[in-house]
Amino acid sequence: MAFILGGGIGVRGRKVGAERPRGRCRVKMSGAVVAGAGTNLGRAAVENLKARKSEVVALVSKKSEKDQFKSQSVRCHVVNEKERDEVLNLISELEPDVIINCIGLAFDETIEDDHYLGSVNLVDAGANAKVSRLVYVSALGAGDSESAVPFQVMDTMRPMLMDKSRSELYLRESGLDYTIVRCGPLDEEETNTPVVTEATNDCYGGITIDGLADLLCGCVSSEKAKNVTLTAVDTMKLLHVRPYVRPREFWEPVPFEVFSL
Repeated sequence: MAFILGGGIGVRGRKVGAERPRGRCRVKMSGAVVAGAGTNLGRAAVENLKARKSEVVALVSKKSEKDQFKSQSVRCHVVNEKERDEVLNLISELEPDVIINCIGLAFDETIEDDHYLGSVNLVDAGANAKVSRLVYVSALGAGDSESAVPFQVMDTMRPMLMDKSRSELYLRESGLDYTIVRCGPLDEEETNTPVVTEATNDCYGGITIDGLADLLCGCVSSEKAKNVTLTAVDTMKLLHVRPYVRPREFWEPVPFEVFSL
């Protein structure tokens, strides 16, 4: 399901500020930056890229989060995503081809104040560095998927979903090639049958952290996933939310068409 085109990922050795040949638009993956690498999902994305023999740079918000990457030989930078100049300067120096944005709440993390500003800074930095793709982790319930979320939890999630919706819109209007991946609650259970779909309101459910990370890394190199918004769920964790919330029975068909990366 997930694959890397053209072999492994390596950090490009161009001089800072040098023009990148644009030519025909395709994802080459010469370097990947994972923002929010200190979160559970961010760490899993870094590990997934490393397992693919890909070079990756981790961005964390706290010095205490750097130590976890030493044993993996992963380059790691501490950055305050809300400080615009700090983000733009670092991304300009690194010149990655791809940014995976895992900052903000992905259901398993604590809500941070206005993560929208950090997402905006990453988009602007990506545009300035002419990245090939920005993959943004959003949430089911954002944008036009509001009706997918059980109404019992909507009020609690609304502040986070508003930030996610604004971040999605800013990315779409930036001119960058993007992939937006909306997910439900994250967990670490053993069941791991993750899929993505273009459906927005036909499914709701959890997904494992490792399963979502694998889908994110698969989206990075998929031409089919360019400039699309996808929903990521685990087929074993699906819920029907209408007319009332109930688990999907094992004999019931999946209520959407699976998107093949």
